[in-house]
Amino acid sequence: MTVATLILTCLIFLLVGWRGPLYFVTALSVGGIVCVAASNGGGTSQDLKTGFLLGATPRLQQIAILIGAGASALALAPILLTLNSSQTVYVPLAKDAPGLQVPAGVKLGGMEKLQGPQAAADHAAYHVWQKTDAGGANSVKYLVDDSGAAVYKVDPGINGQEKERPDGSPVSKYSTPKAVLMADIIQGLLGGKLPWGLVLFGIMISVVLELSGIPSLAFAVGFICPYPLPARCWPAGWCAGWWTAASAITCATPA
Repeated sequence: MTVATLILTCLIFLLVGWRGPLYFVTALSVGGIVCVAASNGGGTSQDLKTGFLLGATPRLQQIAILIGAGASALALAPILLTLNSSQTVYVPLAKDAPGLQVPAGVKLGGMEKLQGPQAAADHAAYHVWQKTDAGGANSVKYLVDDSGAAVYKVDPGINGQEKERPDGSPVSKYSTPKAVLMADIIQGLLGGKLPWGLVLFGIMISVVLELSGIPSLAFAVGFICPYPLPARCWPAGWCAGWWTAASAITCATPA
């Protein structure tokens, strides 16, 4: 639902001439609103159905849903920030990119200190520089000193690339496949770089799966998830299928 809405939104933007990085955030906001609305709508409908069977009142259920949604939003933000900062790698630029300077006229962000294990070795505060690419889409975060010289490249803990810190200690990065997919769709459609061959290939795979009696949505979700996750789900699915089949045979057998 979210990906389909995102594609439709980007196509509408293309029809009205809204192209380029300026509209990336707008398209993402529309997709995020639809995602939250769809998930809350589905969850609410299931809660109301279950509550009706158990004799609960819709008013109290709605109050509980509001409390749960608010509490989860307040709890997840600091958790994600903590996870990201704990695996963030600050790459020194003295060897990798010496002499990198902030261009004249570029506005810098606020002051920021190193976080995580590397913070013990450097207590200084630096200016934040978000260096965008030629298209103005992808940005790389740098920490620069008062003279405008870049000191560190900040590799985030979520969707980062650096697997080791400067001291050689390993770092475990957190991947977000769906977020990467949504970013690729927005940048591809509005930036004119979407690989349509792969899109058509995926459509054909979905058609073949549906004709074969295999749910294409479940296949796609399992395909984009990290392999350890569906690997743990397969034994549970087999056990559930065996239990369902055994129960059906038991119920159909006359006493």
